[in-house]
Amino acid sequence: MSAFWSALLALILDAFGKAATDWLTAWQTQQKADEAIANAAVSSAATETQQVITGVADARSQLTSAGSAGDLAAQLRARAAAESGGTGASDSNKPAS
Repeated sequence: MSAFWSALLALILDAFGKAATDWLTAWQTQQKADEAIANAAVSSAATETQQVITGVADARSQLTSAGSAGDLAAQLRARAAAESGGTGASDSNKPAS
């Protein structure tokens, strides 16, 4: 009878051992999957942040260019006015004589 109980106990422990090993393997696989998802999310956020930074830099450059164009236009109007002896104002802005 003792050999029977020993064999039964060994079988039960073996079954629990396999179940525990399977559970541990599944848990480790899930942890690796969660880590991969988190890394992908961080990478995506970093890419989006870089795109925003690039967009802001482009917008700043365009604003600077627009400001320079506005300055150039004002300089050209002033030069034209000086060369023509006028005020540089359009006809609709000139006082009536």
